[in-house]
Amino acid sequence: MKKNLLLCLFVTVGLSVFAQKPVAEFTETKYDFGTIKEDGGKVTHDFEVTNTGDAPLIFTQIQASCGCTTPKWSKKPIAPGEKGSVTVTYNPMNRPGPFTKSITVTNNSEKQKIVLIIKGEVTPKAKPEVSNTTQPSSTEMNAQKNIEKKSEKKSDKKEKKSKKAKGSKKDKKNNKTNSK
Repeated sequence: MKKNLLLCLFVTVGLSVFAQKPVAEFTETKYDFGTIKEDGGKVTHDFEVTNTGDAPLIFTQIQASCGCTTPKWSKKPIAPGEKGSVTVTYNPMNRPGPFTKSITVTNNSEKQKIVLIIKGEVTPKAKPEVSNTTQPSSTEMNAQKNIEKKSEKKSDKKEKKSKKAKGSKKDKKNNKTNSK
């Protein structure tokens, strides 16, 4: 009888230990930044989570869908009844137009992978107006001068060749005349 009672006690305690699980309850899993400016800098949102289970909640990995999105989180376990957060930062620079990004939260709860979503629309930065009165830079002016110098050198060479060719024709005529 004592053996059966002891066996039942171990089974009950063993099952209750194995039944303890953390539960990750996010207040929201989607966030819309709305319309943001491309040159307005990075935007950030905190996804708050509560561990409603009866064991510590541990985030083992958090992965964003692209390099423009950066997640940060506490590496410490979240005790039962306690809160934590996943902070997500999005960089809109050079990414005009609508966006939707996912952040996968891998953890030790029954739902081992939880996907968080951020979205919004990035308005392009204003393009600088090109003025017709813009003065060329010193680099552009130097380049133009170099082109003109090269062009002058080529003309001088052609002119010298032309003179030599004419001179040699006259010499040939003079030589023919002198030899007669």
